[in-house]
Amino acid sequence: MEHMRKDYKAFLSFIPIVCVVVSLFILPSYVFCSEDIASPLANDALKIIEAENHTRNVFVSKEGTWQNLTNFSNPHYIYAYEISHDRKYAFVWHEDHPPRALSIYDLQEMKLVRNLKLGFGGDVKWNQENNIVHVYGCGSGCMAARLLNIEGKALFEIAGSPIDISPSGRYLVIFTINWVGKQDVELYDLFQKNLISDKKPLLVINGVGNLDSINWNDEWKLIITYTDAYFEKDNYIKREFSLDLTKY
Repeated sequence: MEHMRKDYKAFLSFIPIVCVVVSLFILPSYVFCSEDIASPLANDALKIIEAENHTRNVFVSKEGTWQNLTNFSNPHYIYAYEISHDRKYAFVWHEDHPPRALSIYDLQEMKLVRNLKLGFGGDVKWNQENNIVHVYGCGSGCMAARLLNIEGKALFEIAGSPIDISPSGRYLVIFTINWVGKQDVELYDLFQKNLISDKKPLLVINGVGNLDSINWNDEWKLIITYTDAYFEKDNYIKREFSLDLTKY
């Protein structure tokens, strides 16, 4: 019996080694998440490494090694970096001196293909067509968003507050005020083929009041909490809209 216990322990200790060896043969050269929808795991193939001279570069995992993607020769502040949904590109948002730059790299060739100056801070992310969604502040209580291709051409622009983007970058929700006693919660599909010339939203919720929250349960389920305010009666009615985006 004691001999069997030793053999069993030896077998258990051997399992992790087998898993590592097998993974070396079955994993692709890029260590990417295989999901179509954006995931934080997709950035496991990118990391920042700081050299002795305090220069920080973004490295990409390729063919089992970490390769320098940015090759900065002097210190840069790196605001964000992300891999595109099809794993062909990565952007690095960085600055050594103003203005801040959004550098786009081809991960097949490991080279810089575009250096964009967005002109504003804020947040950037990929959408599913290798376009970039940029959300930024445009003044007190104001937000704006635009959809750019990798050449830097603006495909869509809108302003209002607040603005929220779905996890994959496909959908945009915005709260707008048209100054005639009505406020709208608008939903847009940022797939380029669906951005018709007059940029009509997919859905509009009309009312007077405040947008309380926007929650993405996942890419296809959206919950909007909205409070209608009737000031003459001092009466507030809270509404919750649950949207199934597979219908749009």
